[in-house]
Amino acid sequence: MSKDKTYDAFVGLPSWAKGVIAVVLTGGVAFAVWKGYEYFQDQKASRESNAVANSAYEMYKSLLKKGQKLSYPDSSYLSTANTILHLLDGCETTNSESQVVEEVAKVVKKPIDWYRLVSDFGSKDVGDCISFSKTNYELIGLLKEQLDYKPTGSVVLGELRFFETNLEILSAYLAKIGIHI
Repeated sequence: MSKDKTYDAFVGLPSWAKGVIAVVLTGGVAFAVWKGYEYFQDQKASRESNAVANSAYEMYKSLLKKGQKLSYPDSSYLSTANTILHLLDGCETTNSESQVVEEVAKVVKKPIDWYRLVSDFGSKDVGDCISFSKTNYELIGLLKEQLDYKPTGSVVLGELRFFETNLEILSAYLAKIGIHI
């Protein structure tokens, strides 16, 4: 079809058809811009998450060079990282949040353990609750975002805790071994 024939075909359309074409084209352009923005935001978040994991890995290597040893075999940290991901992927529950705190406390006995766990978790896409989307997190960001439940009157880490969020409980435990998140 030549340019003149295309133009003539468009001009000959009823006004409602021209409106539909305009709406579809405008919607298509808006959708493409939105998806492009989302893609670049995801890339930025992924780079930031990877930077945290890489920094933790460097700290872990530094502590190894100083002669420190892990409390558990290497596979324990990757296993715990996968368990945390499984527990917090999608809609977390009050039990899953408390279980995450317990899982971290099982393997983290000293700073080198924490840095290894953060490094092994790396950067992961975690499903958002009641949505089909995922958000990229590193371990510290994920814990800060997700551990907001207050287990009133429950036993966490062997202690009876009242009116603290799971993040506050975990932060207090980590502070005892010299880690501040």
